Amino acid sequence: MKEILEGWSKSQADKEHKTFTGEFAKRSALNRLAKVIVKSSTDQDILAETLDENEERNFDFTPDPEKVIETVKQEVKQSTASETPPLPKQATPPPAPAPKPEPKPIISDEEADKRMNAEPPAGQTTLPIDSDLPF
Repeated sequence: MKEILEGWSKSQADKEHKTFTGEFAKRSALNRLAKVIVKSSTDQDILAETLDENEERNFDFTPDPEKVIETVKQEVKQSTASETPPLPKQATPPPAPAPKPEPKPIISDEEADKRMNAEPPAGQTTLPIDSDLPF
């Protein structure tokens, strides 16, 4: 009742609330109860009932065996007609092996020593050899 009186104090029609307190209290209580009921109910039962009626009215759930067989035959025919048959496998020759690169000639140890000890051409500088380093 305290909440109802607080709500009425914010109303512009406060004079009528004071005159007919009992009637306005009933009205407020019924309105609050109706809000709770409306917010807590779902329409699942109505939806389920509507779906059942719709299925019974629009669908025949007693299949005729001949119709089922004919339908399956048509579906198989349509699915196989849309598929392309696989191509037969043809024997393909193996690819030719890639040519092997010719190995580079290896120089002998004597030739390597000769090249290491050779004097550089005129005007060309050389890097020092380890034995030439001061440390």
